[in-house]
Amino acid sequence: EGSAPRCSSAFMRSSGYEALSRRLPRNAERAAVVQGLIDATGILDEAFDVFEVVPASVHTMRKFHSRAFVDALQKSFSPATCEMHGLVDDCATFRGVFELAALEVGDSVQAAQLLGSGKYDTAIWWGGGRHHAKSDAA
Repeated sequence: EGSAPRCSSAFMRSSGYEALSRRLPRNAERAAVVQGLIDATGILDEAFDVFEVVPASVHTMRKFHSRAFVDALQKSFSPATCEMHGLVDDCATFRGVFELAALEVGDSVQAAQLLGSGKYDTAIWWGGGRHHAKSDAA
């Protein structure tokens, strides 16, 4: 009695992610369109605690991906390296791919931490899961 209802839903967003995802060789406008539709509903203000995306450190990224894969995202875009790590077709590289991946990993981790805290029942991060969940390839 008298206490405010607990918000059990978290929503993760990032203007940086939207800008970087526009460089994707495919689906360049997807993040901006999805966020625009969500904003148009007004639901974020009504039903969610909104969190800014926190990029993952190289150390955190290497907990989920091999050193060679993280290094390839950071440093090398030679055709052989891209092919070896699946950085082709719908996962092709571009300037900013490492920063985009750091946002994708970082906020997936942040969403999991919010769920693990017990404060939230739901955490939504539309930017996660763009790759194929392999430790050494996209």
